[in-house]
Amino acid sequence: YLEMPLAALERGMGLIRQVREGLPEVRCPALLIYGDGDQIVDRANGPYVLEHLGSTNKRLLPLADSAHEVTLDHDRERIMVEVFDFVRELSRSGAAAG
Repeated sequence: YLEMPLAALERGMGLIRQVREGLPEVRCPALLIYGDGDQIVDRANGPYVLEHLGSTNKRLLPLADSAHEVTLDHDRERIMVEVFDFVRELSRSGAAAG
C-alpha cells in the first residue's frame, strides 16, 4: 500500500505495545518458528519474544531456507516434525496439562 491511514497505524502500534507488555504473562509452553529469509517480519523479533516470554518451556526454531510463510516454504516437512516432537515432549512430561 502506498498510503496508510494514521488511525490504523496508531491502532497497530498500540497493539504491538500491548503484546510486548503481555509477553511475561505468557506461561504456557511455546515453540517459536520463523524464517531467516522473512522480508516482512524482522527476524530479531523471534529472539526478543523468546527472551521476554514468561514461559520456562520455550524454544526458538529459525529456518534458514524459509521466508515469511514457513509452512508453505522449503522447511514445511521439518516444521511438521519439530511441532510433533515438541507436543510429544509436552505430553510425556505432563506439561501440556497445565
